[in-house]
Amino acid sequence: MEIRFDTTLERDMDLLIMEGSICSPMFANIFMDIVGIQGDYTIEQVIHSMRDADFGESDIVFILNINGKRHALHIEDKIDAGAMPNQHDRYHLRAQKDIAAGIYDTYSVLLIAPEKYIDANKEAQKYVNKLTYEQMYQHFSQKNDLRSKYKAALLNRAIA
Repeated sequence: MEIRFDTTLERDMDLLIMEGSICSPMFANIFMDIVGIQGDYTIEQVIHSMRDADFGESDIVFILNINGKRHALHIEDKIDAGAMPNQHDRYHLRAQKDIAAGIYDTYSVLLIAPEKYIDANKEAQKYVNKLTYEQMYQHFSQKNDLRSKYKAALLNRAIA
């Protein structure tokens, strides 16, 4: 079966990341390994476009329970749009504000983007934790089921 996308938007990728992580612990563990989360965790909440009046938006936030502590994984997803001013720093400011408000105890920030975006973007270089679309494509392209083929096709279009 041929699966073709004429366009791929950042929201398409956000939803792929959310659904993949919710439904597949193996996929979610790709993110957890990168940010250094090891051992058992449960995903308590998944938020798309979490907004803060002072510090802007986190594309995706996973609130995890790790041994009774709440950990937020903030994800910045980019296909090709330029970074907003101070985007990296505002992720940390949002998280620190949420910690002070008691929403969670600790946090990590992860940038997900095509390799060429990460290599060419100065703001992207500021992120400690990075995952490429190519790495996610590799995960799905190794599987034989139709859902994985669909996701690999979507990722391939986003990479292009």
